Amino acid sequence: MEGVAPGTIGGTYCGNPLACAASLKTIEIMERDHLADRSVEIGKKVTARYKEIQKKYPVVGDVRGLGGMIGIEFVKDPETKEPDAALTADIIQTCAKNGLLVEGAGTYNNVIRFLAPLVITDEQLEAGLDIFEAAVKECSSKGIGMDYLSHNVAMNLKRIRTSKGMSLDAVAEQTGVSKSMLAQIEKGTANPSLGVLGKVTSGMRITFQELIAAPPMDACLVTPEKMIPTKELEGKYRVWTCFPYEDNHQVEIYRIDIEPGAEYISGGHGEKTREYLAVMELHP
Repeated sequence: MEGVAPGTIGGTYCGNPLACAASLKTIEIMERDHLADRSVEIGKKVTARYKEIQKKYPVVGDVRGLGGMIGIEFVKDPETKEPDAALTADIIQTCAKNGLLVEGAGTYNNVIRFLAPLVITDEQLEAGLDIFEAAVKECSSKGIGMDYLSHNVAMNLKRIRTSKGMSLDAVAEQTGVSKSMLAQIEKGTANPSLGVLGKVTSGMRITFQELIAAPPMDACLVTPEKMIPTKELEGKYRVWTCFPYEDNHQVEIYRIDIEPGAEYISGGHGEKTREYLAVMELHP
């Protein structure tokens, strides 16, 4: 089991009488409701949809799985199959912002694992796959990859280093990465490998996400017409996520265009959330 991190191998049921009773009841329900057959059916639907996504977007390097557990792998180059952990992380975040929780996996953090409840309805499955494909489309069209990663790492490394009052020499000594390499990374002229980034995060005691996340901005101009809609139902409505929720500003702004006679039902919000609506009638 080389390459598997500690704590990643486990089981749903442990060896005690209560767990054994629960597992036997689970098997009984699976046989009664033919959930093994449903798992195969779900797997076929998801694999077919993922294969369609793979044909559209070269960032998908592979689709594989068994039954209802399917993995979709993201790469920087369809020929070399070099893993793209940054793109994968961005897709996961984009899905979450649009109401879909997906799980990252893989030795190189470039796989998203599909494993839905076997009682999921076809409508729920299709809705989730729609959100997922929209996220792949949005993130891959932004040029997510090494250029995106290098830019974010350059900005974040310098910001974090200066906030800690550290010189390049101090960071080099603490991380084991040469001063010249660190300087190139901060200038955005180097494409750091995952190994180098691992040394930086470990040595500076920061998370990988802190290093690759989009740097905080004081101002940002958003033009929905140039963006890909987050949700869209032809002839009914289109939704753009102009400013997604972030911890550093704790506000989110959406634009929703609703066609005459149509309706759009928004999901619920958390407690103590204030919602402000600006309604405008647009004429062609």
